[in-house]
Amino acid sequence: MLACLLTMGCTGGETQPRLRAAPRGREPTREENVHAESAQASPWGGLAVIERGDAHADAAFVLLHGYGAPGADLVSLADEVIARCGRPLRVIVPAAPIAMQGGGRAWYEIDSPDAEAQARRARESIEGVVSTLAERGVPSERVIVGGFSQGGILSIETAVDGHARLAGIAVLSGRSLPHEERAYAVLRDLPIFQAHGTSDARIAFAQGEAFRETALRSGAQLEPLVFEGGHTIPPEVVVGLASWIGRTLP
Repeated sequence: MLACLLTMGCTGGETQPRLRAAPRGREPTREENVHAESAQASPWGGLAVIERGDAHADAAFVLLHGYGAPGADLVSLADEVIARCGRPLRVIVPAAPIAMQGGGRAWYEIDSPDAEAQARRARESIEGVVSTLAERGVPSERVIVGGFSQGGILSIETAVDGHARLAGIAVLSGRSLPHEERAYAVLRDLPIFQAHGTSDARIAFAQGEAFRETALRSGAQLEPLVFEGGHTIPPEVVVGLASWIGRTLP
């Protein structure tokens, strides 16, 4: 099964990553507050999800697909992680909220004037997934949020700008949105798995390195995996991710 993952996410990149996050400390609008409350109250944050693994496991992995990919794009990765991590694990694979032409989906539209608000709403919906897991017996401290490409971006956002303390995050060929340096203080002691290809043409390797350096300055427990390749999930990343999850969620 690993061989099929070599081409995973070929539509999941960001060719023009223009989004800038809203300044921290800005008061949310009434519409944003209503969405956040609704997402928290709705099962799975209002997102359609695919559930894999052990529904009775005491730990979970929320796996976010990339920009332009179908909602089920990473189900095969979820199955590989479950088989390899060495412990019972529940994996939730949400579909991003924005439907695109051709069947793909997005957490936010890259060139939309509403991109900042879309990204914020997407992060709130992911927090709704974490809240639903808590209601079903898996507290946030036993939940890892991870993703590929734009899903990796949202994983970072959930840790930096979210309200739940997670067990860790996994960033596969992703980057961070702009925040003030002090915003990353919440990453102190947080386990982070980061994988990025040196010839990534969608999200540059240098952007991933910039996040790594910021996370390390903030005191995160970051485990990097650098591979020779582009915007994809090669077998060594699958093996490394599964091993890291097994060690992070003993």
